[in-house]
Amino acid sequence: MVLVGTNSLKEGGELLKVDKVLYHSRYNRPRFHNDIGLVRLENPVQFSEHVQSVEYSEKVVPANVTVRLTGWGRTSATGITPTLLQSLNVVTLTNEDCNLKGGDSGYTDLGHLCTLTKTGEGACNGDSGGPLVHEGKLVGVVNFGVPCGLGYPDGFARVSYYHDWVRTTMANNS
Repeated sequence: MVLVGTNSLKEGGELLKVDKVLYHSRYNRPRFHNDIGLVRLENPVQFSEHVQSVEYSEKVVPANVTVRLTGWGRTSATGITPTLLQSLNVVTLTNEDCNLKGGDSGYTDLGHLCTLTKTGEGACNGDSGGPLVHEGKLVGVVNFGVPCGLGYPDGFARVSYYHDWVRTTMANNS
């Protein structure tokens, strides 16, 4: 099920039935790579004042720009799962800086986009699959973090990297 039209997990909105989930054929090969998928709904979304689409960006997001992360993930590793949608501005890193700050030369690859602001801020459990937006367009999908704002970069599927996969997968499953 997909919930649309509300910022609350407890009230409002509309639940839409998923018809098919389409995973990348190389998901998690190598580890943490190709962590992207598409959801096909049983019926079309009815757009309204509270339900809008978001375009994804085909352009690579540069380093050191502010992007917006939203989700219903925990507010800390041992924190609560919020009822209201949370939102946070974070800053992008180069993959080189991400690997260096992540402590592993293989922390990310070109299919990843990384963010880091400060300890105590970032994606957490429950945010996976959530959007990262730059200038009103989807640029990343939450993949992983060293849990919950511990001062390590968060990794996102870089949507522009998967542009051809998205187009091909949508064309083959319409």
